[in-house]
Amino acid sequence: MKTASRLSVALLAVCGLAQAADGTLSGVVRDASGATVPRARITVTQTGGSLKEFALTKETGDFFLSPLPEGRYAVTVAKEGFALNRQEGIQVSAASPARLEIVLNLGQVTETMDVVASGVGSAASPAAGGTPARIRVGGHVQATKLTAQVRPAYPPACKAEGVEGTVLLRAAISKDGTPLNLEVVNRLVDARLVEAAIDGVRQWRYQPTLLNGAPVEVVTEIQVNFRLER
Repeated sequence: MKTASRLSVALLAVCGLAQAADGTLSGVVRDASGATVPRARITVTQTGGSLKEFALTKETGDFFLSPLPEGRYAVTVAKEGFALNRQEGIQVSAASPARLEIVLNLGQVTETMDVVASGVGSAASPAAGGTPARIRVGGHVQATKLTAQVRPAYPPACKAEGVEGTVLLRAAISKDGTPLNLEVVNRLVDARLVEAAIDGVRQWRYQPTLLNGAPVEVVTEIQVNFRLER
């Protein structure tokens, strides 16, 4: 009896140590306006291990994962309309519960257009492309949509010289759907093609992105490919 009793005590001690080695990970997910994001998918992956856990945020944007073995974790948060959020090296321990405040940014918009012209000659090398608190629930995104698109004109001189290339532009789509602050991302491309691309894209119009019903600015990348038919 004494031996069995000692064994039970030892097992309880081991279980107690195992439980003490578990930690918790919690947090809240919000959008850029500060509103909470419900039903965002949380993925927690143990660094250097095979453990992976999942959760969905509640209507309040909160999530809670427990028990988790002590260690470091990578946390990713995904929700349609938003850019994937990833955080590395999150320390989970029994002594200090981990809590995250996560802000989801809007997903980036991309557009691609081919500008094709007939031509002859060798092409240049293409470029590389007190009262109860009220929680404001958000996370609703209506994605932007291109409504008017002007095709850039192929520069006649480039056409005659057989010059091809790709122009990658970055811009902000304003709240009224106008491209703003057009910026050239790549440099190894003929300047005449860049000018033509900007002239055309500047005239494009979008249906603006709506976040919780209100228009917001969003970053876009636009790739214009100038190529000649052979």
